[in-house]
Amino acid sequence: MISVRSGATPDPSVRQWLDALAYSSMLAASVAGALTAAATLALELPLLPSVIVLAISGTLVVYNIDRLRDLEYDRPHAPRRSAFIDRHRKRLGLLIILAAMVSGICALQLAPAAWGLCAGVLALGLMHLRLKHIRGIKTLYLTLAWLAVVLGLPLLGSGSTAAAPSLYWIILIMGCAIASNLLASDFARRIPDESRRRIDDRSRIGSAIVIAGLGVGTALVGPDALRSLVFIPLAELLLLCRFREGEHYALVVIDGALFAGACGAIMLQLFA
Repeated sequence: MISVRSGATPDPSVRQWLDALAYSSMLAASVAGALTAAATLALELPLLPSVIVLAISGTLVVYNIDRLRDLEYDRPHAPRRSAFIDRHRKRLGLLIILAAMVSGICALQLAPAAWGLCAGVLALGLMHLRLKHIRGIKTLYLTLAWLAVVLGLPLLGSGSTAAAPSLYWIILIMGCAIASNLLASDFARRIPDESRRRIDDRSRIGSAIVIAGLGVGTALVGPDALRSLVFIPLAELLLLCRFREGEHYALVVIDGALFAGACGAIMLQLFA
């Protein structure tokens, strides 16, 4: 049974650390790095530090630029995050500059094809301010952007196409996990109309659960070599079945599940 409840308020000191982790986009960047590493291992490609660091630093650039540009729109939808960004504008600006410099250094170590991918994802990130208001496409294009990073960078960065047969399975497994995460994260921060709350709760979270479950099923019936990737959609599925509303739950717990699942997949691939 789906549970939709408000989360408990953490201790103030813990909350400050959670604010810094979530609202600076450090957790989102860590998710990008972990998913990229898991995908690299699943594709049987070498783990290139420049690829992993580029996924992390590039996410910091794109996410923080969007947060700063769209602050006024975000205030009613994500008041805690907006207040944090207001207080730390200069620090976040410096973080963007530092992350952009690191991204440039890492990109120069990769094949030129990877530069085009990075430019495309950056352009999409800059267009997010307008695109996200178009109903029905937000989850789709964000999922594609995440897949472009976590799968495209390892492939283009190494210049290898030998792992292509397994690519479609990995796209399905990771795509389902990412899409379910985006659906749940978006809903957790919403303030739905009270008259529609019960219907919206069940339909939106139910859709995210179904998509995560599809990812789990795909991983279980897919090639044995990719079985470890089941941890990624499975972690999302378990958290979504105990879903709670709230900014911290959306940006810490739901995203944290994606990070934990990716770390589980990495550990199994490295040491199994």
